[in-house]
Amino acid sequence: MKVRFSHKTLSLALGCLALLGACAPAEGPTEEQIALAVAQTGVALTQTSLALPQDLETPLVNTAVPPQPSPTREQAGSTATLTLTETPTLTLTPTLKTPRVSVSVNTNCRSGPGKAYDILGFLLVGESVEVTGRSAGGDYWIVENPDRDGQCWLWGFYAQVTGNTDGLPVVAPPPTPTPEFQWAGSWTAYTDLFSTSLKTYNMTIFVNGSAFSAVMDLSGWEDVTLSGTFSADFQSASGTWTSPIKSGSFTFYALSLLQFQGSGGGGTGTAWCGAKSGAGMPNPCQKP
Repeated sequence: MKVRFSHKTLSLALGCLALLGACAPAEGPTEEQIALAVAQTGVALTQTSLALPQDLETPLVNTAVPPQPSPTREQAGSTATLTLTETPTLTLTPTLKTPRVSVSVNTNCRSGPGKAYDILGFLLVGESVEVTGRSAGGDYWIVENPDRDGQCWLWGFYAQVTGNTDGLPVVAPPPTPTPEFQWAGSWTAYTDLFSTSLKTYNMTIFVNGSAFSAVMDLSGWEDVTLSGTFSADFQSASGTWTSPIKSGSFTFYALSLLQFQGSGGGGTGTAWCGAKSGAGMPNPCQKP
């Protein structure tokens, strides 16, 4: 330990030497006297150093290790490698809007592409519905039915579609529905009720639910009126007929969309059939 001497310490030592000198003979101090003075001086110095404050005795030294700065690229040496991480480029993909369709003219929405299919709903001007598919030819859109659950086919002639249609599936048309026989309307009737051969008359048939009625013009005679009912499948009708001269029963059977076969009793003839839209008389007229 390094000892620092103050002014008081030096004065004490010099005083001891002077005392020794005063007691010594005139010829000077002996070696024993000098040694004794040095020893006493050391004791005095030790006692003085113990009495000094610690901060005057030994300077405070900060032994904490200061934080070391990170080495620079030059200090790290030639083997250091600087790694650069590229920030990935974020590509925003726009969300495709679900295609929707509106019309410029009120348009039927059917069970398939064409008038042979049933009407399931109507898309009116000002309405829009979601498009879910398209026909192979692109002339029909398959859409959410605007009037009920499910989908229907919309003719594209009056349609305006917004949104991306590239991903729409191509939908095959359903089978053509079997058309129903339409009894109501104007017919050409063939019957031999009033002659020995088949004669032609105009006849109009009416349908009211399951009720059948008709009027046949006898060309100058009073009309023949018919009244009856349809079968459950609407493929036949039966009842009675009345004219000014006689009456009887009848039964008609649907043959095709434009023809029916049948018979009528109570007269000389039994054949009674009909056709419309130029289809011609059924052959045979009377149902076998």
